[in-house]
Amino acid sequence: MRHEVTCKLILYFVLHFRVKLNEDQSEIVDFALEGHNLLITGQAGVGKSEVVKAFIGKAKEAGKNISVIYSSGIASQVYDRGVVSTVHSFYG
Repeated sequence: MRHEVTCKLILYFVLHFRVKLNEDQSEIVDFALEGHNLLITGQAGVGKSEVVKAFIGKAKEAGKNISVIYSSGIASQVYDRGVVSTVHSFYG
């Protein structure tokens, strides 16, 4: 029961307090959903993770099979386990 309540609270938080993408970020997500490969770079705080999270959510909604790969394990720690992987674990 406790786990179920925790999951519901997390889901509520994610759905209600998610960062809204700006126009440029939304265009990037749409471009990726068309099937283009992306390399997303930028300084800390510019919204890279939010763009990737939005893309993952929309791709799953559309029934697409996607892979999100990072160069290091540290970079992939902002995502749930199993959502993204490092280059070595993906191809290894």
